[in-house]
Amino acid sequence: MSSSSGYGSAPPSQPCQVPESPSSTSAEYGLTDPKSLAEYLEHANIRLVRALASTPRSRGAGPGDACRSEGDAMICSVSHAWESREHPDPCAHQLKCLVDVVSLFDAAYFSDIWLFYDYVSLFQFERELAAEEESFRRSMQDTHVLYAHQCTRTFRIESLTPDDVWEAASKNSEYRVRVYDAASDSVRERMLKELVANRVLYGTRGWGKAEVEWSSARSRSEQNHWIDAPEAQDRNEEGREGEQEPELPGKVPMAPEIFAEEMNSAAFTHRSDAEEVKKLQFKVFLQKVSECVEALFEHLPEGQLGQLAKALPYFKKLKVLRLRAFKVGRAEAEKFAKALACNKTIRELEISRLSFSYKHENGFLWEAIAEALKCNSTLTSINLESSDIGAEGCKAIGEALKTNSTLTSINLAWYFIGEGGAKAICEALKYNSTLTSINLESNDINAEGGKAIGQAFKTNSTLTSINLQATGMGREGGEGAKAIAEALKSNSTLNSIQLAHNRIDDEGGKAIGEALKSNSTLTSINLEGNRIGEAGGKAIGEALKSNSTLTSIQLAYNCIDDEGGKAIGEALKSNSTLTSINLAGNDISEQVLAEMQKSCLLTDSWSAEAASTAPAPEAGMDWTGKVRIEELAERLKVRCNPSKLNLEGSGLLVGIVEQVEAIAEALKTNSTLTSINLAWYFIGEGGAKAICEALKCNSTLTSINLEHNDINAEGGKAIGQALKTNSTLTSINLQVNGLGVEGGKALAEALNSNTTVCEIELARNNIPAECEQALSQATGGRLSFF
Repeated sequence: MSSSSGYGSAPPSQPCQVPESPSSTSAEYGLTDPKSLAEYLEHANIRLVRALASTPRSRGAGPGDACRSEGDAMICSVSHAWESREHPDPCAHQLKCLVDVVSLFDAAYFSDIWLFYDYVSLFQFERELAAEEESFRRSMQDTHVLYAHQCTRTFRIESLTPDDVWEAASKNSEYRVRVYDAASDSVRERMLKELVANRVLYGTRGWGKAEVEWSSARSRSEQNHWIDAPEAQDRNEEGREGEQEPELPGKVPMAPEIFAEEMNSAAFTHRSDAEEVKKLQFKVFLQKVSECVEALFEHLPEGQLGQLAKALPYFKKLKVLRLRAFKVGRAEAEKFAKALACNKTIRELEISRLSFSYKHENGFLWEAIAEALKCNSTLTSINLESSDIGAEGCKAIGEALKTNSTLTSINLAWYFIGEGGAKAICEALKYNSTLTSINLESNDINAEGGKAIGQAFKTNSTLTSINLQATGMGREGGEGAKAIAEALKSNSTLNSIQLAHNRIDDEGGKAIGEALKSNSTLTSINLEGNRIGEAGGKAIGEALKSNSTLTSIQLAYNCIDDEGGKAIGEALKSNSTLTSINLAGNDISEQVLAEMQKSCLLTDSWSAEAASTAPAPEAGMDWTGKVRIEELAERLKVRCNPSKLNLEGSGLLVGIVEQVEAIAEALKTNSTLTSINLAWYFIGEGGAKAICEALKCNSTLTSINLEHNDINAEGGKAIGQALKTNSTLTSINLQVNGLGVEGGKALAEALNSNTTVCEIELARNNIPAECEQALSQATGGRLSFF
């Protein structure tokens, strides 16, 4: 077949036309509905493999079993190279990659993991029955469903078996691979050198490229995992100790005309497949992106934003676009901004988390985005949180806001904009007449920034909500807070303001109190953590006697004593509008609080926080994974096969036993982790025992941190038993664990025979002097009590 004339010729603003379907006889399957995925698996008789972390070679399952499973199912399609004609993985390189990654996913998610791996999921050569041939034909005809469906994930294995391993196996006359042998019409063991090798790199193979692009067409890039991505150098200056900055694995959909060009140089066993793949990719691409309403692309390497710019015109229904943690070059930033400027569908844009992930100069990006905002006429909300643009970038955004007439909400939290950036935004607010909500949390705008905002409040008549938490406006004698308070006396549009954690002290508290006496529009104010003290408390109390609009006020952790509490309590007797007040963490006695409780409903900050963070009830089955360990799941989005894993302080009191047991199961089979940090994870004795069972099997872990976990004597004994057999651990941190005499003795006994542990930290464990001496003798000075 010839290539469609539309490929490579249409500009981004004029998307190519849809070519003919690659097969008029193929069934049409939706790429979002789980029922459609189940129908395909059933129709093609595809057998998924149930992956169990404890059993690397798992049992097969019937077609559609995963989709009919009573529990949550995570269906992962494996994209890989066939390294020989007879067997895709003759040296078990791919199997090792899968076992290592599945072990961690199995720990991170509650969901059962089901794998599609063509060699075991499809009928292979030689297919003797007509039904087997028909199953294979149906599978291949719509194989894109497995890689593009919204209810699946992709595990990409891009590396081949290392050359030295392949060469050694080829020369080893005893190494055998069990394959089908056409000559004898039987499955038998053959030497590797007898197989027809195919060492073409994954990235140059046509079908591999197609599977990558089908997988990238999903609306969330996190569902497309490069599971054997190379590991970069250790971070020395940024991030937590032991973390590494990997290759960025994220990908965005590729415009079909660009894909068609790449196919011209791709490797195919049958060159005629190239045209079929081009047409199928065009069909899949349009089927996915033309219906996409919300997209999230994250952890993108440089070049991907430019690729998205070319694909953006095809997203006809896109309303929400989220871009997180990516690298970008100047030229592609400008291309993306131009595409954004003329876009007519996106209402909500997020560009966030740049500063914490990949820190480099991004000034040109913010200049380009600012230029786009001057022209774009459909965006109503933009979120630039945690993007470290600084004052100059903020000035560019501010200039755009002066003329933009559609944005109603902007989030600049954790933006490091400083005083200069705050002034630029405030200058824009003098002209902008559409913004109703702005978030400037944690920006160190200080007193000068607070003054500028106060001035803006006096003239702006559209803002209804502003977040100024932790902005440092309480510095310099609280002048910034006083300016805000003065503006609130005359402002008639603002109904919600967040001023928490600004240390405005008692003078700021009094100023706010005065403002609340005359303000008639605010319904919610947050003053938590401001140390307003007795004087501030009394001022707020006095204001509440006359204020008739506030319905919610947060006053937690403000050093308010009984006198301040009584003043507020007295006001509550006559106030008839306030429905929620938070006074937790103050110096108010139980007796005074009890009296206040009779007048209104006091909000407990801890219970309120728990309620706000409690997981929402499940609406139904989660087809891409129900998370068990949030921190681990987040890390797997960036890197699936880490050598170092830091989960310090991320344990949850609820379900901690199940979490630790899941991590322990992963350690039994995982062979990539060399270091794990579980400090402050609340694992207790039971968790320690589970980890120790894993250490009896694990042969790659060299360092483990169990500091501050309350494992006590029983946990110490379990570790002692594990160290008698484990021969790879060289470093272990057991500080602050209440090991006591018995735990210390157990460790001393184990270290008499263990010769690999060269560093052990045991400070603050209530180990008596005589036991310390025994440990010192056992380790020959290898341990630390400090």
